[in-house]
Amino acid sequence: MPSEPPSTRQRTIGALKVFFAFAVLVPVLLFGAAAWQDWRVLFNEAEQRTVKTAAILKQQAMATLQIYELIFRQVDAFVAARKLNPDPVELHVMLRSLDEDVEQTAAIFVVDRDGKVIGHSRAPPPLAVTAVDRDYFTALRDKGEVVSIGEPIIGRLSGKPRFNISHRMIDAEGAFAGAVVISVEEIYFAEFHRTIQESANDVMTLARADGLILVRSPRLESAAQSYSLPKFMAAVRASADHGVYRNQSNVDGVDRIYGYEKVGPYPLYAIFGLQVAGITQSWYGDLLIYGAITVPAVLLLLFAASVALRRARHEETVLQQLRAEIDQRTAAEAKREEAESALRQAQKMEAIGQLTGGIAHDFNNLLTVVAGNIDIVISRLEDADAVRRLEASLRAAERGQRLTQQLLTFARRRPMRAVSVNLLMSRLPSPTPDKASRRIFCRASSSRSSRPNRSARDRGSVSRRSTASRKSRRERSASIAHRATAPR
Repeated sequence: MPSEPPSTRQRTIGALKVFFAFAVLVPVLLFGAAAWQDWRVLFNEAEQRTVKTAAILKQQAMATLQIYELIFRQVDAFVAARKLNPDPVELHVMLRSLDEDVEQTAAIFVVDRDGKVIGHSRAPPPLAVTAVDRDYFTALRDKGEVVSIGEPIIGRLSGKPRFNISHRMIDAEGAFAGAVVISVEEIYFAEFHRTIQESANDVMTLARADGLILVRSPRLESAAQSYSLPKFMAAVRASADHGVYRNQSNVDGVDRIYGYEKVGPYPLYAIFGLQVAGITQSWYGDLLIYGAITVPAVLLLLFAASVALRRARHEETVLQQLRAEIDQRTAAEAKREEAESALRQAQKMEAIGQLTGGIAHDFNNLLTVVAGNIDIVISRLEDADAVRRLEASLRAAERGQRLTQQLLTFARRRPMRAVSVNLLMSRLPSPTPDKASRRIFCRASSSRSSRPNRSARDRGSVSRRSTASRKSRRERSASIAHRATAPR
């Protein structure tokens, strides 16, 4: 059975482990990317919202300043028609009429070139009020400005917080002849701000070009009302007409995104600030939604990956067990085949032994007959040379008998035992040639190698020695016959 390479199995489990890691990493990365993208989208939307709200504030401020511009022109024309010396009562009536018709004003008054208030919409003459020390007056007189927006102050006649917008008046020679001033209360802009405010932490501001805050909703404390905006100034230097910047307020410590718009040709900016914490809260809400989608997906992927990994490991374990069992069966099969081969070899050897034993036994019988006959012939011959030759043949037959004994031993027949048989040859009748041919003789225990050779000169002594050794040969032949007739 072909087996899968170990490297392939390891790669399979390794791939599942990588998938397991990706099942966690990829959703987390996607969650992080979605969270970052959502944060950028919310931040961009917040910036666009600040710019749009600042544009609304700008339009409202621009419309108010255009109304002020009309009032400036009417009052300037009224004063110029009277050669810069109008009747105080007539001027008061005229200013009061304008003030009553326009809700955007807190007061309208005229200041001569010396800074003395010569007419006021809320106070009848005579007046003993001067504006010579006010910044909105000195900016027109000393700096030659046409329109000036003063800093927030407490009105000398009303005693209320407000800021003033002044318009330059000139005489026939074009020289500075005084100013028409409109007082603006913060509450007018604050009420409009409340109509578009969505959160208590939203900030709407009117600020001068030098960063001085004129109106702020929610209102600052009196000590911080004149607080300037350094980061706003840096943003204005980068983009004079409109822009966005981020700042943590030094007044309330809130981190906000601010959008600003320049109000027409005036040195005035409308600013809207959106709290970053609100953006973060919305972002957290989106993260909860993303998490509600991501966490089940991650858990599902982890479950699928863990099931696949456990199954792969289980299959690996089962495969190892199967291979171990196959190896065991292969080893057992090899042992069985080896045993069968050994059995077949033993059977072959047994068959060869039986065949060899049968042949050796028969051949031994033949050699016994041959040896016996040779021995009989030797006992009857007197010719020494012939006896010597026959004894050599007898020794060869005896060697053949020893060889057959070894073959019988190899064939695992009955073990060879030497049995001494004493036959009283004197009691037996003298063997005839026919009887001698049917007897079976065996080799005597004593060797014939020590038998002396007969010489031609000593033929008489041959007969005597033959008679002396005949008894020994008969005993040996009886022993051989006993072994030869033993059953196979």
